[in-house]
Formats: sequence, structure tokens, C-alpha cells
Amino acid sequence: MTIPDLAPYGKHLLDPSGGISGMSTDIRHLAMMWRAVEQSHPDTIVEVGSYRGGSACLWLEALKHGYTKTVHLFEPSPTPQLLDLIRQDPLHIVLHRQSYFEFPLYADFIFVDGDHQWPAIADLFAAVVRKCDIIAMHDSMGFVSERYSDCWGSWLGANILRQADDYAILEDYAARPGTRCERGFLMARRVSP
Repeated sequence: MTIPDLAPYGKHLLDPSGGISGMSTDIRHLAMMWRAVEQSHPDTIVEVGSYRGGSACLWLEALKHGYTKTVHLFEPSPTPQLLDLIRQDPLHIVLHRQSYFEFPLYADFIFVDGDHQWPAIADLFAAVVRKCDIIAMHDSMGFVSERYSDCWGSWLGANILRQADDYAILEDYAARPGTRCERGFLMARRVSP
């Protein structure tokens, strides 16, 4: 899987000890989103929950490559690292300091990675009601692992998407050495108008 060079974004991906942040999306799952963005060229990307901006680095790269026009980040408590990332393209990256379900915008591509309890379900329903073309969810299998018991909302939301007739599902939750992919990543593409 290919992915743009994210080395310049180290402070967004790394925790203070120098390792990949425990809240970051795994590189493999970033590559899955990158491929979807490369193929679909979504006009509008929405990310729910940005933390330090690890996955938001992809959206900045998508802007630089001309794969998207606008990025909306929904993060009630932006970190200094995220604010620094936004300053790199303030004309095309919009920060919303609120929850997505409170102000659901249409998006061609939405990545739901905020609070993984009940807000994940509310964010998912908002995206489905807005008929977003591609919905990606992080930690789709986190609840089945005892280590991630606070991910019940993202797991339940993923279960809802798995049953939706108008979305085709691609999911990865294989355990791999050196990764935390077992937490799961689900991408759903709308197949009906």
C-alpha cells in the first residue's frame, strides 16, 4: 500500500516518547483512506476527532495533490499540534470546535474517529442521514478486545454500517506485529443514490 511521505508530520504522529501515538490511526489504515481519496477525489473531507492531527496530515497531502478542495475538522479541544497543521493551509482546512452531530455537513468522505462511545453512533447517523459517499470508522473492533472496552460506540456504529444495504464494506482488523490494527478500521462506500 502506498501513502505519501508523512515524515514531515512527525510531531502529529508521534507521542512525546517518540513512538506512534496510541490514539493515532495505524499506517495501514491511513493507506486505505489514502487509496480511497486518490480514487474518488472527494470535494469535501470531514474528520471527526483529530487529536494531534495524525490522520489530518493525509488531508493536507490530499489538498497539496489536488485530490480534495476542502477539509473540515471537528475537534472540540484542538491540540497545539493540530492548530499548527491547520495553519499550513487555513484557506482550505476549517476547524469546528464542536461535535459533528451538532453541525453535520455533507461530505464526500468522512472519517469518524472522535469519542468512541455514544457520540460515535450519533456521528455515524448524521453521516448516513447526510448520505455521505464514503464513511470510514476507526476502532470498529475495539470493543471486542478487553483492552479497548471504551470503544463500544464505534463497534456498535460499525455493526450498523455492516447491515446497511446501501453501503459496501471494507474492513481490516487483523493483528499484525508492531501495529494496533486489531482495533479495526471500517470503510463503507455508498452503492445506491
